[in-house]
Amino acid sequence: MSTLILVVFVALVGEIRASEGFCEDYLDCMQRLEAKQNDCLLTERNVQMSSSDTCTRRKWDVKMALNGLHLRRAELARDCVQKNIKDATISEFTLSADQLQTCRSIHAKFPFAPGNKRRKRSSSTSKGSKKKDSRRKALLCRKDTKLWHKQCSELAKCCPLTEDCKVNTKGIMEQIYEERRKLRDLNENCH
Repeated sequence: MSTLILVVFVALVGEIRASEGFCEDYLDCMQRLEAKQNDCLLTERNVQMSSSDTCTRRKWDVKMALNGLHLRRAELARDCVQKNIKDATISEFTLSADQLQTCRSIHAKFPFAPGNKRRKRSSSTSKGSKKKDSRRKALLCRKDTKLWHKQCSELAKCCPLTEDCKVNTKGIMEQIYEERRKLRDLNENCH
C-alpha cells in the first residue's frame, strides 16, 4: 500500500513540475528576440546606407556584422533547446527549491516582457528629420533588443538545457568578442 502511495505521489509531483514550462518560455522569448533582431537589422541597414562619412560607414559595417552574429547565436541557442525540448521536464526537475522559486517569479513576469509594447508615432515628420527619425528608430530597436536579450538570459537560467547548448554557440561568441574589439578600436581611433 505504501509503495502505491509513493508512486502516486511521485506521479503527481512529476505532473506539477512538468507544467512549469520554463524551457518553453525560453523558446518563446528567443523567437521574439530573433524577430526583434531581424527588425533591427533592416532598420540599421537603412541608416547605414544613408551614412556618407567613411569612418561612420566602417563603424556601421562592424555593427552590422555584430548584429548578424548575435542573430546567428540566438538561432543556434533556440534550435538546440528546441531539438532537446522533450528532455525539458527532466532537466527542470533538477532545479533546487530556491531556483524553482526564482524561476516561478521570472515565469510570472514573462508575458509582460519589456519592449513588447508598441511605441506611439510622432504626429509630424519633415524631410529634414527623417534621417534623425531613422537613427532614433535604430536606437530604440537596439534598446528593445537589449531588453529582450536580458529577459531571455533570465529565462535561460531556468532551463538547464541551455547550459548544454552553450557548446553550440562558443565559436559565434568568439567572433562576437572579436567584432566588439574592432568596434571599440574604431570608436577610439576613428572620429
